[in-house]
Amino acid sequence: MKNKILIASIIVAAIILIFIFFELTKKQKTFTIEFKNITFEFRINPKLTKNIKVENQTILEEVCNIVRNFQFNNYTIVFSENDDLASIALVSFEMVYKLTYGLKKLYGINAKFSGLAVKDFEFKKDLNTFYLILKSFKISNQTIIKAKLPNIIEINAANKDDLEIAGVKVILCILGIKI
Repeated sequence: MKNKILIASIIVAAIILIFIFFELTKKQKTFTIEFKNITFEFRINPKLTKNIKVENQTILEEVCNIVRNFQFNNYTIVFSENDDLASIALVSFEMVYKLTYGLKKLYGINAKFSGLAVKDFEFKKDLNTFYLILKSFKISNQTIIKAKLPNIIEINAANKDDLEIAGVKVILCILGIKI
């Protein structure tokens, strides 16, 4: 009797483990963009980026062009220490990963990223550093991308989804990918 219970318990545990394994390994739907024979995958549909407002598209394009054509000494992601750090971390990771890879493959730029947590966004800026300023819904009440020549792009997002979509919009702009 004990052997039957033990065998039944092992079978039930194996079934549960198999179920958990398949749930964890389900591939999340991704969206791919092919650009200059390089494939980029995104967790969200890049077409959604058209809905993100840009304060001045011309200046944003100029800053993105400068990033593609100039080797900055440093690429810094700036965020508030009082912000939603989980959302900031997710978007930062995607930006660092895709921009490091894309800038190297497409333009031969070895981008080295760092992070900077600030109390407020009035900090000393260096012209040899490119700044990506991220402000999530804890700090911003609107979704908009702002750019300041020659080296600053600021993302303000009213919610988590907008932060991710705006992050993808900036990645595409910097890499020179048009949707």
